[in-house]
Amino acid sequence: MNMAEPLKVAQSFLDNVLGDINSSDNLRKHPERPYVTLTYAQSLDSKIAGKGGVALPLSGDESWLMTHWMRTMHDGIMVGINTVINDNPSLAPSKLPPRNDPYSAPTPIILDTHLRISTSSKVITKFQSGEGERPCIMCRDGADPAKKAVLEALDVTIYSVGVDQRTGTHRCFREYGLLSRVSPHAIGRLDIKQVLAKLAEHGVRSLMVEGGSAVISQFLSAKGIVDSVIITVSPMWVGNGGIPAMNDEQEPPKLEHIKSEVMGKDTVVACRLVQS
Repeated sequence: MNMAEPLKVAQSFLDNVLGDINSSDNLRKHPERPYVTLTYAQSLDSKIAGKGGVALPLSGDESWLMTHWMRTMHDGIMVGINTVINDNPSLAPSKLPPRNDPYSAPTPIILDTHLRISTSSKVITKFQSGEGERPCIMCRDGADPAKKAVLEALDVTIYSVGVDQRTGTHRCFREYGLLSRVSPHAIGRLDIKQVLAKLAEHGVRSLMVEGGSAVISQFLSAKGIVDSVIITVSPMWVGNGGIPAMNDEQEPPKLEHIKSEVMGKDTVVACRLVQS
């Protein structure tokens, strides 16, 4: 498929929705954190993964291209450790058409409270082979020094922050069978405002948050930390057992519609959060 025209559509859409997210104006609005774009793909019944967290081919070629172009617009791209364990993504803008000058690539940022990431994960092996950016792992204060030393020996960036004491086991782990895939002691959430402050301190001006469910819920439930939400809606049903973007106990945030665009089989919807 010739992706030149779909890429133009994606670029126009994102320019209208996001503009120059690394501008000095945006930095002045919230110097304590990066500009945050929360984005994910979901089914018509609001599921982002299959039973047990199994990855689903939700995005078509055109919307997937849009997602990869969006990666080039941000300084950092963030997922949780369960996404790394289950999907093993590279988090690079790898689906774009070839061109002479290289695309800008975001720093892969992993929320990994207890340093469970494998040294064979793509974000690490791609960096080691010179094909990817240096990954940044966010862990809790006091994380295992031995695990830390192994990662530091691979030249991986590690930042430690506090744990949000208000959050416990995410309901999606309990209700949808994910606890069987991770050890019980490994469940925990970092204080997301401390995470964002640490990233801003180290020069990250814009952050693209891709998931998974626990990370999406944490960002949406926090106040005043998400600037834009871009959701790809796929014309398919997942049904019982699928993992929702938000847990049922969570109060949905108020959204203001910015723009929608049909991209191939999918509809991409852009909104901003209405801060109460």
